[in-house]
Amino acid sequence: MQTAINVIITNWNCARNNNPMVLDVHNNGLVINAPSGAQTQIWTLIPNLVTNAQSGGFTLYNSSANLSAEQPASGSPISLGDDPTPYGSAAFCWTLWPAGKDSNNAQLWAIQDSQRGFCMDASRGSCDSGTSVLFWSWNSGDNQRWLIDKQP
Repeated sequence: MQTAINVIITNWNCARNNNPMVLDVHNNGLVINAPSGAQTQIWTLIPNLVTNAQSGGFTLYNSSANLSAEQPASGSPISLGDDPTPYGSAAFCWTLWPAGKDSNNAQLWAIQDSQRGFCMDASRGSCDSGTSVLFWSWNSGDNQRWLIDKQP
């Protein structure tokens, strides 16, 4: 069985424009902010054993908030909720799919629902601090691609 790992998740659209913005917690929702080293910017990928996930997945847990990323209705901001891991509901099961490589050959990822229809999307491709992260249809935009860096 896979074990949980801690990661920092950076939006590729912002990083490629020399403005790295990382997944962060704000008011029990997901936003992108400048890297600060805050605990709200460290995510734990916990294997999620939800039934009927096409190829398994992960719960994105934030220990600072003691909550996990939850999939809302399409087009809505992604919120945080209380996930019953390890046998969580599909609303907490995120899959990581290869979404290309950057110029340094680093893997880019789409962070999608278990059906691969919707994904994490930095709203309107903005790289401003506090930009909401939405649950949006996959369209392969750079604002839907993420760098995932393992933390010690």
